[in-house]
Amino acid sequence: MRGDLIEAYKIINGHVNYGHQMFNHNLHYSTRNLCNVSSCRTRFALDCFSVRVIKYWNNLPNSVKYAPSVNAFKAGLDDLKSYNPDSRHGYWYLSQEIFNRIPDKNDHVAYLKLHPEVAMQRHISCF
Repeated sequence: MRGDLIEAYKIINGHVNYGHQMFNHNLHYSTRNLCNVSSCRTRFALDCFSVRVIKYWNNLPNSVKYAPSVNAFKAGLDDLKSYNPDSRHGYWYLSQEIFNRIPDKNDHVAYLKLHPEVAMQRHISCF
């Protein structure tokens, strides 16, 4: 998801010359910093980049979304993750969705060891 958010940052903030039509900015005052996408009717559409990334993009603080450079955006993502490991508003929230797709319990343990922020959200100690 981090890579998807970086790509979304580049598109939304004009660092690349493609993809601008994928995201629509809200013009209403209270939601002006949020993006939206068209509704999806198929499973294929739900897996599209813009649909997949938008809810995580919209949960990022504006200070991260409008970072002055790609490197500053990456640093902002990393800061969010390291300073808010138990928060559910960052890009690592996707980890819960991924975690639920892991079929084997041994793989669950391995995943939690590699992603301690998910273990912390679930109040599980891996050490």
